[in-house]
Amino acid sequence: GKMFASISTCNSVPCEEEGVLTKFDALISKDGEKVPLDAPITVTDKMNVKDWLKELEKGMHTTLAKLLNTAVTESQSAEALTSSPEGKTEFVNWASKFPAQVMILASLVEWSMGIDAALRKENSKQELENALGAINGKLEVMAETVLLDLPTESRKKFEQLITELVHQRDVTR
Repeated sequence: GKMFASISTCNSVPCEEEGVLTKFDALISKDGEKVPLDAPITVTDKMNVKDWLKELEKGMHTTLAKLLNTAVTESQSAEALTSSPEGKTEFVNWASKFPAQVMILASLVEWSMGIDAALRKENSKQELENALGAINGKLEVMAETVLLDLPTESRKKFEQLITELVHQRDVTR
């Protein structure tokens, strides 16, 4: 179904336990991005396909929810540090750490919460300018980073983030 659209395969770990056919410990996208599952999915000889697919879907939901929560939390702690060399490195490390869809969604969540908070303040114009400055700082870091010699997967992921940051910048303006 819809939840499996971008999954190309699952990483299968051979298992010697009696009655256990395999264990899935990670999801792999068509681009080769590997997302380790929060907990492995055990497929037994007693399970039908529908049952283990339901387990896999539940594992995927749990894994992505936990990753998103961590990504949003860590993104907020790295907010607006992009002006220092350490902050730039921290932002690139954050963007590298998470699967593309999680990193992009975390960026959207953080931006939405920041803009909402800015609009609620009395000096909202200044707060929006500050938010715009943070977005521009992130864009600058990503623009510098994609020019480096990167693995294809990282380059694609960073290009997707740049596209999202440009959208955030344009809407914030």
